[in-house]
Amino acid sequence: MAKLPRLTGKELGRIIEKAGFVFSHQTGSHLVYNHPDGRRTTIPHHSGQEIGPVC
Repeated sequence: MAKLPRLTGKELGRIIEKAGFVFSHQTGSHLVYNHPDGRRTTIPHHSGQEIGPVC
């Protein structure tokens, strides 16, 4: 199985915006995105730190 890339919060935000999510608000260091169909996701945004996949 191929390894998933490690991304920063900013990079991941750009990817999910292309998937139709819209930035909603920020709570502390977490960015909250909503999708028009009702889905919601939260991305940790710590300057320059990469987010790895959760196994």
